[in-house]
Amino acid sequence: MVEHERMNNSLFAASAADLTIERIRALAARPDQVESLTLEFKREYSKSLLTTIAAMANTYRGMILVGINDRVEAGVDRVVGTDAQETIDKVASGCREKFDPPWEPTFNPVPFDDDSGLSAWWSSGSKPTPPPALC
Repeated sequence: MVEHERMNNSLFAASAADLTIERIRALAARPDQVESLTLEFKREYSKSLLTTIAAMANTYRGMILVGINDRVEAGVDRVVGTDAQETIDKVASGCREKFDPPWEPTFNPVPFDDDSGLSAWWSSGSKPTPPPALC
């Protein structure tokens, strides 16, 4: 297994306490890191975030990193951060309103290591029973 595969696998297996902003930045900085069936990057809250949550809950599960640009641009840091609580509140509300049965994933804010008040956050979790449908 090559180093980047070990890093990616270790992020999926990491506990909330072990997932740091440095590890997220290292993953996002890799030019070969693309989204997959089990990894998604979202810059901010959008309706497509709810769709991604429902898709992952109904398939392989996975990790959604919010506050990360999904496009790689030369010289631009992909980790942009978000107001974690505001975004989490929007997602939780959307999951309650749009999912049948209502369900919400586990949220894990990862604060930036500066005074900006921004966080990246990730979500993954157990597969709900029954899985939610997006209404």
